[in-house]
Amino acid sequence: MNNIYIGNRYVPVFANPVEWDNLRAYEALTIVTYNGTAYTSRQPVPIGTPLSNTDYWVVTGNYNAQVEEYRQEVATLSGTVNTLDSRIDTLEDKVESNTSQIRKLGGMNKVIFIGDSYSVREDNKLPKGIASRLGLSSSDYVISVLGSTGFAHANDGTTFQTLLSNVVNRFTATDVTHVIVLGGANDTLESEASVGTAINAFKSYVASNLPNAKVYCGFIAATTNPVNIKTYGDMAICYKRTIENSNIGVYLNNVEYVLHNREYINVDAVHPTTDGLDQLIKQCYVAIKNGSCDVYYTKLVSPSIGQTTFNIYQVVHNGVTSVYTNRTHKVAYAEGSRITLPNTGLGLDYLDISSGLVTGSNYEDCAVTVPCEVFSNGGSTKEVTSLTIIVYNGHLYLRLNTHYDISGVNLLVLPQFNIEFPSIRC
Repeated sequence: MNNIYIGNRYVPVFANPVEWDNLRAYEALTIVTYNGTAYTSRQPVPIGTPLSNTDYWVVTGNYNAQVEEYRQEVATLSGTVNTLDSRIDTLEDKVESNTSQIRKLGGMNKVIFIGDSYSVREDNKLPKGIASRLGLSSSDYVISVLGSTGFAHANDGTTFQTLLSNVVNRFTATDVTHVIVLGGANDTLESEASVGTAINAFKSYVASNLPNAKVYCGFIAATTNPVNIKTYGDMAICYKRTIENSNIGVYLNNVEYVLHNREYINVDAVHPTTDGLDQLIKQCYVAIKNGSCDVYYTKLVSPSIGQTTFNIYQVVHNGVTSVYTNRTHKVAYAEGSRITLPNTGLGLDYLDISSGLVTGSNYEDCAVTVPCEVFSNGGSTKEVTSLTIIVYNGHLYLRLNTHYDISGVNLLVLPQFNIEFPSIRC
């Protein structure tokens, strides 16, 4: 048998309709609302009992008061947020002011950027990126750049000095502390003598017109065209030598090696890729702050000849490039393609091992001779001889220095080797 409880209700319920009506009677624990406030009956309520009669009614929810409280809380929070916004704006102003003061204490105030097409690319990405890293606001620097210009090389009569003269009055002369020159490729079309003369004239112009400024310049150019590599290297040396020969010139050491990672050079063989520009921004900033930057990258090339796979490593660290192997390789000589190297004047027979390495322009700078073992006559004859290894125009070549016909060589054992040569030559 089920037990059913019959008695007074102990859980409040909402009246239906919920709005209080003076002409209705209400059971105990009935909730009504009136003008945004909720009331709950303490006991059965006769008709006509006002809500103010506390013997029958108790206030259980003053929504108007809660809304007003919430409104006040929101208003208070809004005021707090506005106060915080004001404080943030004040702090940002102080940070900007302090950054400006720090730059001034560090010797940097107003800056002029001069450059060629490297600085024109991607909406002046190179100078703007450097300016951002230096903490310069848009009012602290000016950019004057034009493609196909240089210190000596002119684009329709415009050189780097012309670009500078176009903006030299943009700031108060004594406020300018840095003239940063970004370029070099176009000057490879001129003689070193004329470029040196033009650089000296540029520095003299700065000394006469911007008495507190120094010229910050590195050779920011590279090419993958083997015909021009030596010219680029010679011009980098010319830039460094001439920039540094006075007290207002600061050469940005090692920036000339940034684009020796050939993946940073565009398919046009001259201009940097977007990643190349990013690397230039990073390293130029470091060099401007410290006088030099640390350029390092490594690459592994794994060519195969017959059954042999080579592991050839290439490392560029600032001014030195190394090409090396870390183990002994056995090479079936007849399986490789043998060529006569062009432009060496030697006309010797070389084995082409690999492409994709540095593009050297002077094979004499990029060669090493190592001992090796040679097997001939079907492998029955062994001889210890020497092998010349050359990195030339992006390839690694082997020349067997033996007194007999190389066509009889079946196998050679190539030991570990390391070739080091100036990065400026590749």
